[in-house]
Amino acid sequence: MKDIKILAIESSCDETAAAVVVNGREALSNVISSQIDLHTLYGGVVPEIASRKHIENINYVIEKALSDAKTTLDEIDAIGAKRHLESNNEKDQTLNQLLVEMDGFTKDSNVIIIGATNRLDLLDEALLRPGRFDRHVHIGAPNYHTRYEILKVHTNNKPIAPSVNLETLAKKTHGFNGAHLANIANEAAIFAVRDNSDVITEVHFDKALERVIAGLESKNSTLIEKEKKIVSYHEAGHALVSDLVGICPIQKISIVPRGQALGYVLQLPDEDRYIYTKEELLGKMKILLAGKASEEIIFNHKSTGAKDDLKKVTEIANQMVCEYGMSNLGFMTLDGNNKTFLSEKIQDNE
Repeated sequence: MKDIKILAIESSCDETAAAVVVNGREALSNVISSQIDLHTLYGGVVPEIASRKHIENINYVIEKALSDAKTTLDEIDAIGAKRHLESNNEKDQTLNQLLVEMDGFTKDSNVIIIGATNRLDLLDEALLRPGRFDRHVHIGAPNYHTRYEILKVHTNNKPIAPSVNLETLAKKTHGFNGAHLANIANEAAIFAVRDNSDVITEVHFDKALERVIAGLESKNSTLIEKEKKIVSYHEAGHALVSDLVGICPIQKISIVPRGQALGYVLQLPDEDRYIYTKEELLGKMKILLAGKASEEIIFNHKSTGAKDDLKKVTEIANQMVCEYGMSNLGFMTLDGNNKTFLSEKIQDNE
C-alpha cells in the first residue's frame, strides 16, 4: 500500500478544470458519466438492480485507474457523502464499493486517484482515512498572474484589438475564477458581433465585465421619473463616500437597471487584497450605507432601495463580531450555536 499515491483536491473554484488538466477532457467525461450520473440513470429502478449497476460502475473506474495509472472522480461528494446509521440506499452501497476497491490495490501498483470537490466537509470520514484520500490540496481563486494567463488562453482564438490590455483586465477581476474569465471573453465576443466589429475592443470587454458582475442590462426600464431621481441620488451617495474613503477606485456609475439592481457603482480593485483592517471594513460599511443616507437627506424618507446594501452591511458586521474579533466582546470567534445564544442574551438585556 505504500506505493499507492492517492490525492484529494478541495477547491473553492474550478475543481473540474483541475481534473481536466490531470486526466484530459475525454477521460474525465467517461469517469463523470459512469459514477456521478448513475444516480440519475438508475435512481428509479429496483434497488437491487441499481446497486449492481453502481458496483459495476465502481469496478470500471478502478480498472481504468489501474490501466491509466491515474483517474479522477469529479464532484466526489455526490457519491462520497457521509453515511448514516439507518441509511442503506444505493448511494451508500456505491461508496462502500469504492472504499473496498481503494483498499484492494497491490503493493507494486503506482496509482493516483484524484477526488475533486468543493465540499470537503460533506465527505464520509472513511474516505479521508490514511491510504485513501488522505492528502488534501486546496485550490483557491487565481491570483493576478494566474488570471492573466487564463485570459490569454480564453482569448487566444479570438480577434483581439491591439489596444486591449489583458493585464489591466486581470487586475480588475480579483476574486474571479476560470469560469468567470471564460464567460467574460465569450460575452465580449458576443458584444463585438452585435456591433458588427471585426475585433474585440476594450469597450466590449468592459461591457462583458459589467454583464458578468451586475447582470443583464434592462432595455425597457419601467421606472417612473421620481424613482429614477431617487436611484440617481442613491448611487451618487455611494460614489461620493467611496471617493472620500478611498478604498477602491470607481470605474463606473450607472442608473440603468441590471439584473435586480436599479443602479450600481462599479468598483474594481487595482490589486489583489486578502487582508483588510477594521478601518477598511468600517469604510466599506460607510459606502454601503451612504446611498440610504443620501435618500434620507434629499427626500426625507426611508425606502426599500437599500435592501441589498443593508444585507451586505449586516454580513460584514456579523463577520467582524463573530469571526474577526473586532468588537468589544473580545478576541473570539463564535459558531452558529453561540451566535444564537449571544442574540438571546442581548435581547434579554434589552
